[in-house]
Amino acid sequence: MVGRKGITLPKILFVGPYPPPVNGQSNAFKMAYDHYEFSKLLINQNFEKLSKFHKLFSTLHVFGLYIKSFFDFSIEVIYLSGSRSLLGAFKDVVLILIFKLRGIPIINHVHAANFDQFLNGLPFLVKQIYLYAFKKVDVFICLLEEMQMEYLKFSSTSKTFVVHNFYDPILDKVEVVIPKHNDVVIISYFSNLMFSKGIFILLDAFELIHNHDLNIELHIAGGFSDDEFMTRKEVQIKFEEYLKRNSRIKYFGSVYDNQKIGFLLNSDLFVLPTFYKSEAFPISILEAMRTGSCIITTQHHYLPNLISERNGQCVKCKSVIDVSNALLFYIDRPELLKAIQEYNINYATESFNVSFYLEKIDQIIEHVRLSNRSKL
Repeated sequence: MVGRKGITLPKILFVGPYPPPVNGQSNAFKMAYDHYEFSKLLINQNFEKLSKFHKLFSTLHVFGLYIKSFFDFSIEVIYLSGSRSLLGAFKDVVLILIFKLRGIPIINHVHAANFDQFLNGLPFLVKQIYLYAFKKVDVFICLLEEMQMEYLKFSSTSKTFVVHNFYDPILDKVEVVIPKHNDVVIISYFSNLMFSKGIFILLDAFELIHNHDLNIELHIAGGFSDDEFMTRKEVQIKFEEYLKRNSRIKYFGSVYDNQKIGFLLNSDLFVLPTFYKSEAFPISILEAMRTGSCIITTQHHYLPNLISERNGQCVKCKSVIDVSNALLFYIDRPELLKAIQEYNINYATESFNVSFYLEKIDQIIEHVRLSNRSKL
């Protein structure tokens, strides 16, 4: 089979979180699977919104699919979108150990930051088992050049490649006009409504500045989600209190396709004040840049490597004052805001187009397939 640019492509077993629900990892995995043009199989591991009982049942079902796929001798390569939770990574470990009995090469595409810290934080015996399994991975894919340092303990057994994230290609079908509004400045948040994504930092910052005789609105889109700090229900209850007391805060729920396009096109300043523990390379930031928003995010993990002063600002984590000051800085400087918005459109288009992502995935798959065949 011949694929993009003459690359010969094998039959692939894709294993990972296929949406719904949608997040950065599931969106990236869906894009890799959907746009793979040739023979492929899917094992879906998206258990995010299942109850504990259903997660257990689904995990057992997935293990059964591993065994069934083990006897499909047409599979040449496994593309795994790996997990960063203890139990999620356990599924990955089982997958790796099973398929390595047949010598099938495995690509592990990790969409989270601090993979090395995750492993180092495991209980001693569990860590040894996980290390033993992950040292059988042929290729790790990480999101940024700086993240390759997280895989040094696998340098003797695996190769590491960098594949940048991408924005939704539907955004290339629309025209972005700057300035977007004559009178009002729209501040936006587009991500899961999760405590550690900084949603309440932004809401508090907006409340600090909305009485400054400014014509501003805060537009929020995303579904409620839980983390180690707050449950989904707790987030929703607290969030609704802000909505009740401030009419300039508008909630759009979860948005997709044309609704997402409209939401992003309407935004002037995109804010993601995240301190999420495994935050790495948020697709929402790339999509906000592509649709002409100035970016305000945090000095967290690798985000300063993604956002420079040409794109916006990275402020201190968990700082309401710093977020509010950054917002006022750009609101008070409309010409600078316009210049950054225009720059971000070109920067995202030239750097994070999905075609780059898909081409690199194909190249890595082909590299792994040929390397394995040369060993046979």
